Amino acid sequence: MRFAEANEQFTRFLRDQGHCDPIVWITPSDLLWWGSALLIRPRPEATVETERMFNEATEKGYGVALEAVARLDHRICCFVFAPDDPEDAASHFVAPPITMKVRQELRSAEKPGTFQWWLARKIASKRTHVRALQFFGYELDRRQRVVAG
Repeated sequence: MRFAEANEQFTRFLRDQGHCDPIVWITPSDLLWWGSALLIRPRPEATVETERMFNEATEKGYGVALEAVARLDHRICCFVFAPDDPEDAASHFVAPPITMKVRQELRSAEKPGTFQWWLARKIASKRTHVRALQFFGYELDRRQRVVAG
């Protein structure tokens, strides 16, 4: 399955769940906590990174999850989860070829300005980064390839 086709199916799925806003693809590095505020800084490159991760995951054959996690302005922030192996897929309820998910409550996020994002990244503690990864679920805070990225 191609990413464009999966993206279309996911858009229809979200519409069926009552979410008609356009999708913006994000990666864990696009999200930070600033106190109790969820900051998301979408990047054009995130879509390319998401497509690459999707393609790599589909080649492995364990399945891939597309999940809506937050709302930013009039957009829905979504990300791709690629399991490492069949056990990882099973433990996170991911089935081939794709699993589509939307959180019951899409948390509202804020788009930070350049200075706010720089400052938040500069003063963010390791705990803040772990909290951001935990927001995505899938035990991302325990996966070396994501933490190193």
